[in-house]
Amino acid sequence: MKKRVLVAWVVFVMGGAASAQMVFLEGIDSGTLTTGDLLDGADNTGITTNVVEIPGLEITARSGATNQDINVTSGSMGVTIFNSGDDTDALEEGEKLILSFNKEIRINRLDFNQFDVGESITISIDGEETEILYSELTNRASDYLDTNWVVSAYAEIEFFTTGASTVGFDGIDITVLGASSEPTLSLVSSNGTTAVSAAFDEANSTGYILQHTLDLTDSNGWSTVSAPFASNATWQIETTNRAGFYRAEEVSQ
Repeated sequence: MKKRVLVAWVVFVMGGAASAQMVFLEGIDSGTLTTGDLLDGADNTGITTNVVEIPGLEITARSGATNQDINVTSGSMGVTIFNSGDDTDALEEGEKLILSFNKEIRINRLDFNQFDVGESITISIDGEETEILYSELTNRASDYLDTNWVVSAYAEIEFFTTGASTVGFDGIDITVLGASSEPTLSLVSSNGTTAVSAAFDEANSTGYILQHTLDLTDSNGWSTVSAPFASNATWQIETTNRAGFYRAEEVSQ
């Protein structure tokens, strides 16, 4: 299967290995971009994007069914069942949030929202389920749970509730443990040009090409804008007034 790494027109700053850092799944305000903002509206096919708070890390988020999508507000992330009139910024019975990262991570803290007495949430990592009761939270006043769970790169982390439990998400505090052979893409715009950069944080054995589109809904709209590359590279591209998207597409072997 080909690997694809996507970056939007939003500017991301590249960096090295991350220490413990909160990944904000909630929205904050109109002037602050969070990872949750980039995942808003993801359905069961998923969205993959850079983690805003940890340069070099990517996250994939999807809902658990074709009639559900992820909804992010200024206070919480949740899942919505279409035309159900449910609590849009939380998980309710029958809804599922599924996350994964492109590197091995350790989850240090799960920061919930609307977690009340008598409620619970179930977390499944690689098929191993753990039910977390309200009474087991590390801090019930602030709705968070401290953990030391290690999650492999690309392993899916599933969250769902049962019964009357309604639980939303503020964020996940993680430490990046592993590297990735996939390139990290970043954008920096200045003086009428955009520098699109690809950086590998470990040896890579396959090649990639850089592609561009103006419309993510057009699967045939991607055009190739670079020769194959398998090491760090930067391209200078003239800035336009239209938002665009770039991806690194693995070259067929």
